[in-house]
Amino acid sequence: MKTIVLLITNCVLLYFLAGFVFGIYFLLIGAPRIDPLLKNSKWAVRILLLPGVIAAWPFFLRKMINPAETGTMNNQLRKVHRHVWIAIVIIMPIVLFLCIRDVDFSNKNFSNIQSQQLPVTTENLIANTDKLSVQLLEAENTLIMVLNLKTPFKNPSTSLYILQNGTKGKFLGQLNSLGIYRFDLSKVPEGIICYDTIKDEIITKIEF
Repeated sequence: MKTIVLLITNCVLLYFLAGFVFGIYFLLIGAPRIDPLLKNSKWAVRILLLPGVIAAWPFFLRKMINPAETGTMNNQLRKVHRHVWIAIVIIMPIVLFLCIRDVDFSNKNFSNIQSQQLPVTTENLIANTDKLSVQLLEAENTLIMVLNLKTPFKNPSTSLYILQNGTKGKFLGQLNSLGIYRFDLSKVPEGIICYDTIKDEIITKIEF
């Protein structure tokens, strides 16, 4: 389901991005070709048309390619712009909600502790690669996993999961930048999985 939502979201974003680029060109050059009355119109009037142009840019592109279809903008077309703008206002929050509803913003077991003076030594080191190293420490009856990210991942959406029964288990947090990350655990994990949530694939899997 997440893959389908991400695919739809990316398609919608690409559509509106193309519409925005076309909309700028349309307001500067193309609008007078469709409606001669806009040739001497104020910029405020053209900007009001931008949302409708962005949403319905294939229609306006076809009108520019086929000048024979060009006609004066009437009240009906302006009404279409208004309806499209209302649709954008309704649809975009829904798309954004579907994108972020699976993101855990309240995970209290995760924190970036790069600013804290935790020792990064070989003591209790249970994993060490070119990308990262992992330590297990005990403090005040709490098991702490300290992850030192040495080089950044190329994937901007890298998530960290506990390795459980050979696959991803509990979500720990996001690895956004270089530094030292701390995770409070209840028991020693089997390992960790670095996962690309957008491409829905494993980046690396480390067993302890």
